[in-house]
Amino acid sequence: QNNIMKKTAKCFLCLMSIAVFSACTNENESLVTDDGTGIPMKLLAQMLPIQTRATVDNVWNGNEQISVSDGNKAVTYRITDANGSMQVVDADNPLYWASALEAQEVKAWYPATANNVEPTTWSVEQDQSTMSAFQASDMLYVSTEVALQGNKTLPLEHVTAKVIVNLKGDGSNEEALENAIVTIENTLLNATVSDGSLTAVQETPQTMIPYTIMPPISDNLLSYQMLMVPQSIEGKTFIKIQTASDTYVYQPKVGDATFQGGYKYIYNITVGKPGIAVEVIKSNNQWGNDGEEKVNLESIPAI
Repeated sequence: QNNIMKKTAKCFLCLMSIAVFSACTNENESLVTDDGTGIPMKLLAQMLPIQTRATVDNVWNGNEQISVSDGNKAVTYRITDANGSMQVVDADNPLYWASALEAQEVKAWYPATANNVEPTTWSVEQDQSTMSAFQASDMLYVSTEVALQGNKTLPLEHVTAKVIVNLKGDGSNEEALENAIVTIENTLLNATVSDGSLTAVQETPQTMIPYTIMPPISDNLLSYQMLMVPQSIEGKTFIKIQTASDTYVYQPKVGDATFQGGYKYIYNITVGKPGIAVEVIKSNNQWGNDGEEKVNLESIPAI
């Protein structure tokens, strides 16, 4: 009788093992549901801690559209709230989880493209004096792994560079500076895109008009910002400041104007006599405030 019980127990354990193995195997298969489709992906779009966003203040408005691709199919998702919750635009055509256990790679980019074709080119606006033009110059991209029983967050990163220009007077010229015209010179507007990385197209450089930040940052008299494709500007005029009576220009030294996607570059400029003093600060993370490095402080005479 003991032998019979042992054999019965062994058989029962074998059947349990087969059942567990079968269940795990089935879980890793296509996850087809009763309606013959599958389990739709539910994802979250997250921007890294930066000082702007897919729009500019790094907060989702709740109506942005993002293209998401699983390598076989690409669809459009819409941001539904400030936290980055996502909902597929075409409810009948979502992305589906391919496995219950295994992670799968997806790519996502903002803004969404026509037919969700991964972009191969990107351009920033030459005139970014309006908020809409400034926001339209931003692009975000991510390639990451997500899983039904794991990470569902898409950590989107900015691929353009952000430039901030702050102006101060010397205590005697603030009134003249209040009506100053600031332009960003010798910049390239267009880039090719490869796996979310931008490479500037070498063509005729342009003069860009930045967005005026109101109120100005900290105790500055005037503050401006703009987005650029990654590039290097050396030995040429980069920042031009024009008042009713004077023109001041800043020509970067080597390394002071080499722009990388996702980085923030701050130019603190004091306008005085005989010219300007420029402090350059480069942020070493995604447009954030932490880890900023003072690169250079130099005085430049007026032209």
